[in-house]
Amino acid sequence: MKTSWKNNLMKITPKKHRQRNWAFTLVEALPPVGLAGLIGVMGATVLPALSKAKMRANRVKCTNNMKQIAVAFLGFASDHNERYPWLLPEGRVQEAGFGNGVAYETTTLFSHPAIKRELQTPKILHSPLDGVIAPGNEILQENWAQVSVANPMRNDAHSYGVSVGNPTAKGADALRPSTILAMTRNISGPINGQDSLSDQKDNEPGNINALKFATWKGADKHPVDPRAIAQLDTGYGQLVTSDGAAMQSNDAGLVQNIKAHATAIGGHYKGTPSGIIDTPND
Repeated sequence: MKTSWKNNLMKITPKKHRQRNWAFTLVEALPPVGLAGLIGVMGATVLPALSKAKMRANRVKCTNNMKQIAVAFLGFASDHNERYPWLLPEGRVQEAGFGNGVAYETTTLFSHPAIKRELQTPKILHSPLDGVIAPGNEILQENWAQVSVANPMRNDAHSYGVSVGNPTAKGADALRPSTILAMTRNISGPINGQDSLSDQKDNEPGNINALKFATWKGADKHPVDPRAIAQLDTGYGQLVTSDGAAMQSNDAGLVQNIKAHATAIGGHYKGTPSGIIDTPND
């Protein structure tokens, strides 16, 4: 006698039903304590991994910001015989829209109309790693049109320093490609209130006499230091050189870049490039 398809279905259905009753998920199978432990393990492993991934992505964005900052200064130099603002002859400083001394301050440099035009937006001046600066930069975005050399932005509106040198010891030079042009503000040097690359003194061009070099401060070891950046650990930062090459950096790489900066020759002045910088940490 042939078995009808209805009888077959009746035989099969209970078996499937029994299988479903035994199909537990991992969460259902774990007792409450085991579930809490699993969540704890996931929190201890997954969350730090996500945090590191976010930091890596933000370092890339910060590096891209620094490329645009280099474009802005190189654009200014292109219009002024390859001179950055701090390398203009004394008689040309005011012609270019700078007053006395302000070509050595980041707040006025970034507020100059030619630099602003190349930056396009003040968002470029905010590193996504630097949460402390976010409120000041948001205010800057609202007032961007009114910002000028005479009405400069505030220090708490941007995340980057510039190798300006000083009136007696010149800094970055567009014609010395290896000189450091700009860097994240968590740099900490040995002189000038930490606003320095090294303790380099004017010396025979091509040689270096520095004994101490800057490092990168991080929130992990300097949690209350205003120079530290929230999402950067100690020993890490970003910089861009005068050839427009922006890079992620560590302490060892920073020293190599500083040595290349200090030994650069040629350009618009004689002597050793200064290690003096200006950051928004004043």
